Amino acid sequence: MPTAALKPLLAAAAALLAAAAATAEAPVLDVGARKQLFIDYRFIEAAEGVRLNLNPPYRTGEVLVSTDAPWETKLIVASYSSVAKENGRVRLWYQVSGNQREPGKNPEFMGVAYAESTDGIHFEKPILNLVELDGSRRNNLVMPDDPKRLAQGGGSVGRDDNPRCPADERYKSWQKIYPKPGSGIRGPHRVWVSPDGLRWKLSPKPVTGLRAADTQPTWFWDPRVARYVGYSREWVRFHEGPVRMASYNESDDMHAWEKMQIALGPDEADFTAFPRPAVELDRVKLDRERLVVEAPGRPVEEALRPGEDPVPFPGAPLDVYGPGVFPYLEADNVYIALVSMFHHYLRDGKLTWPDTGDVRLAVGRDGIHFQQPGGRSPFLRPGPAGSFDSKWLWPLPRPIRMGDELWIYYVGMNVDHSSRVEAGAGGLRTAVHRRLPCSRQTLAELDEDQARKVGRPIGHRSQRQPDDGRHDRDRSGAARGKAQNAIRSAQPVGR
Repeated sequence: MPTAALKPLLAAAAALLAAAAATAEAPVLDVGARKQLFIDYRFIEAAEGVRLNLNPPYRTGEVLVSTDAPWETKLIVASYSSVAKENGRVRLWYQVSGNQREPGKNPEFMGVAYAESTDGIHFEKPILNLVELDGSRRNNLVMPDDPKRLAQGGGSVGRDDNPRCPADERYKSWQKIYPKPGSGIRGPHRVWVSPDGLRWKLSPKPVTGLRAADTQPTWFWDPRVARYVGYSREWVRFHEGPVRMASYNESDDMHAWEKMQIALGPDEADFTAFPRPAVELDRVKLDRERLVVEAPGRPVEEALRPGEDPVPFPGAPLDVYGPGVFPYLEADNVYIALVSMFHHYLRDGKLTWPDTGDVRLAVGRDGIHFQQPGGRSPFLRPGPAGSFDSKWLWPLPRPIRMGDELWIYYVGMNVDHSSRVEAGAGGLRTAVHRRLPCSRQTLAELDEDQARKVGRPIGHRSQRQPDDGRHDRDRSGAARGKAQNAIRSAQPVGR
């Protein structure tokens, strides 16, 4: 055979030998009998011509919950809602607010209502007789306990899995509050506690160690660090302008927070038209509730006047509007973020375009460092023109397992960030919807054309894990077998 013809074969043989050597020399990653999720390159020792692709959930188009009860005629469904599955019920805490307000001011009433379902589609709104609204307690409202003293502008409800949590505080809600004049209540961050998710009271403990309170914070008890982990939306102010990001925080009691790190923010490609700011903590100062990054040779911007709470004009083409981080409990050491992204590329005074919100998927292993499989493609997109969700999406933290699928609930709106209702829509419409996984396809796929990859050696002891009763188990197999190519044993998110 001619020497020239041998060169490609020799090169291919060398590549295969190198791959085999890398596999043989790589230490075995012992995962025991724990389930693993194929979300990143952890189980791939080397890769060339390989990429992870997203299969976004499909839109069902259903309207699951809207303000259709007799006591909700003056309310709309707002963004910051929460969902959980317990004892065969899907429990929904949805934010509601008044549908009338003065320009530049919040509605007089902002609170949380409750609904539940046995099939995750048809929801009932029980009359709870807990909160008085318009002179009557005949409604499904659960927070605030006294709307005359405060309003709630954003929060998340969850079950506290801390084994030392008192029974009467088993459910918690980290909220942004707006105290009414003369109430004596201090904000903006506060924690509500409940024994059952229905009867709530405001914890008297102050919340410390946090900065801006905005949109929906997320939190959970993390046994990996044996502390509460919370994610707060931040305004990080650079000399080019402020940028919305999300921070990681830790606490022993959900009241005193510390160890702040920026966890989610626009990446390099997002800042195509702007230089990407880097948060250097030694240059950060605290201006009331906001982190301010001082530019070299330039002073920090003047502090806000007392009582002033403006929304700064953003200094980036898009922002992280909310963190949406949760631990994926069905697999080992996985954190997933349904990140709300706010797009505002063109400027016209104080208005921007497209001024809409979609959702990206980010994944991580430590709750701090995240990557976006599939690049910056939206995981959840707004619906078509004329739909309830044509302008804005807000995902509810933690998808719900229903059989062999994960259902993602979200609030959709036909109004943009500047309160402009879609032209021709006939009025404002908001509702809770759901999206489902793409049939039996996996979240992660491979572009294997001309691809070379080396699976990391994995030590896995096949053993069925006992079901703890809190969620159904996946029916598809996890990565198994020492030195097996991990690419071939992908565990999908959407199964």
